[in-house]
Parts: sequence; C-alpha cells; structure tokens
Amino acid sequence: MFIDVQLQHGGTIGSVKFRLPPDADKGQRFAVGFVDTMKDPSGNWTLKLVPNATSVLNVQDCSSTCDVTLPNGIVAAQYSDRAVDVGQAMTAHNLMLMFYFSHGERIRASAALFRYRNALEAAKRRLP
Repeated sequence: MFIDVQLQHGGTIGSVKFRLPPDADKGQRFAVGFVDTMKDPSGNWTLKLVPNATSVLNVQDCSSTCDVTLPNGIVAAQYSDRAVDVGQAMTAHNLMLMFYFSHGERIRASAALFRYRNALEAAKRRLP
C-alpha cells in the first residue's frame, strides 16, 4: 500500500491518496481509522481507537491502479456517516489502521505517523 499526501501552497492538504494493491477487490470496502498510544494505570503501553475518526469507503476502480483519493484529505459525509478530516487526523494521532479486501480476504495494514508528521513539517518549510 502506498499513501500520497499532496500539499497546496501555504501548506494545506490538497489530497490524500491511498494506492491499494491491484488485487484489491473492486466494490468492497476500504477502511481507515486512527489509534493513540497511552499508558494504562499499571504503566503498560496500550492502544486506544480514536472515536469518530474511522471512515469506510467503497473501492470502485482497480483496473490499472487501485486508488482511493480524498480531496483536501476529507472523507465527505456522503461516503461516511460524518465527515472525517483524514489529513488532520494523520497529524493528531499515533497510528493509522487500514483494512481492505483482496480475493475475499480482509487485509490489515498500519502506519506509524511520527515519520509522516516529521516529513510534513519539513515539506511545509520548503514551500514558497
């Protein structure tokens, strides 16, 4: 899986694109959610799913590439029960979880977001 974030002048997010493998099942769902790490009362690290930050989208076209593109990084309310700003969530949370289907099987992927935040800040500094 490949994630491409395009920035506009001024550093705002122009789009977030998820490129799924070509064997992703067309007509199935692609889900993205966010998790934060935190210590539990005994001092162990644990994961907590961020409420209201999960979006489920349809995978429509996987003919040559299998892309799910979010203009401005936002999942519109028409595709989910509420609008979700994925671009903003990528800067606010620790881990991004992604699910899609391939040959009828659910595939899970995740991305630690600290590197994304560092790269985003570096890219913003280079923008005119």
